[in-house]
Amino acid sequence: AFGESVDFTSTSTKAQTIDWTFEGGTPATSINPNVTVTYNTPGTYEAKLIVKYIDNTIDTEVFSITVDGLAAPQPFDGTAITLEGTIEAENYDLGGEGVGYHDTEEENLAVTAGSAEYRDDDGVDISVGTTVTNVGYVSEGEWTNYTVDVATDGNYEFEFIVASGSDNGGSSIKLQWVNQNTGATTNLGETGNFANTGGWAVYTSKIISNIPLSAGSNTLRFLFT
Repeated sequence: AFGESVDFTSTSTKAQTIDWTFEGGTPATSINPNVTVTYNTPGTYEAKLIVKYIDNTIDTEVFSITVDGLAAPQPFDGTAITLEGTIEAENYDLGGEGVGYHDTEEENLAVTAGSAEYRDDDGVDISVGTTVTNVGYVSEGEWTNYTVDVATDGNYEFEFIVASGSDNGGSSIKLQWVNQNTGATTNLGETGNFANTGGWAVYTSKIISNIPLSAGSNTLRFLFT
């Protein structure tokens, strides 16, 4: 798996020189008989050992190293959300804490406060209203992931429907792209902070424009600041 290490050992006797090369690895080369190599990027790579003996003969050994990435994303209902289209905040990916979402507490605070239960697989704070189901009670650093199927390459506009009954208003939501192999994130834009909307069920619109996306499967993240 990416981020893990492999131990390579040359048991050659009467070696004059030993030369390792590790495509995609760290270190990339070594002249030691024993070397530990770390692979941080998924893919298939070549590792090569060249041994020159004291009689000037040479042996070459080549190995194929396959580095696995993360498990494939798991859309909420088994099918990626088509874009252009609507992303329902409560229909984030499956996989649980650290995979489909991150939440700072295990309990669903909305259910504790009296909401009906929408999902029983985790602690994201989903509130079921009479007309709207939402993700609320958000804390800094929490996030939800969404696997989407983008129809065509291009720049997209995202409209976030948000509410805040706080005197200080609501904090910015960052839209991020998640590398499906490594989990690394790239910031695409953010809503910016917004004023009190008049209540926790009084919604307003925040637009993020010119978001470049490539056609095909993508994972997007809503990061709550």
